[in-house]
Amino acid sequence: MLLLDGKRLVRGRAFSSNGVSYPANWLDLTSREDHEAIGITYVSDPASWDQRWAWGYQPDGSLHWKEYSHRKRDLLEENNNIAGTLLAPTDYVVVRKYEKGTDISADVSSFRDEVRRINDAREAAINGTTTTQELYAIREFLICLTQATLPSGKQLVKKPQPKPLLKPPGLPLLKLKPLNLQSHRSRLSPLLNHRPNLRKHLSD
Repeated sequence: MLLLDGKRLVRGRAFSSNGVSYPANWLDLTSREDHEAIGITYVSDPASWDQRWAWGYQPDGSLHWKEYSHRKRDLLEENNNIAGTLLAPTDYVVVRKYEKGTDISADVSSFRDEVRRINDAREAAINGTTTTQELYAIREFLICLTQATLPSGKQLVKKPQPKPLLKPPGLPLLKLKPLNLQSHRSRLSPLLNHRPNLRKHLSD
């Protein structure tokens, strides 16, 4: 990367310095010695950046970080969403406890406590920052705290499957009366003229 007067130079783009204008192809047509003679310095190219956290590199080579308040808000929302997703599979047993008095197992209780502890730790870490750069610095710590998962190979709670209902509870089964075709003979007359077999059944 080439720097001149604290600004990054781009090959194929014209630039000026100390009142002198240089054409777009000047860098390609001249040597390193020519560059250094007018004050151009060679520095290592910056590493790629995470576009979720920064807009890019500024002319002096430093990162242009994204708005802190927005990134902090997003992380706090993400934190709560993660906790909600982890707790959702065992919410049923909590509801069952209050509705039916069924005890919550020790495994489920300890798991939910751990999710809440991790949620609080992540939230405290996020609130302890003041800049986007500080948020970026603790990103690995935040990722590690999201590793709370259900115990491997073990289902904490199994919801009972409702039994299929043969009929709505409290309602009698409907009994269909046999259809009396004789009472509809006049309406069926046009059809009977073309369907002799049906006329026979009606006569029986």
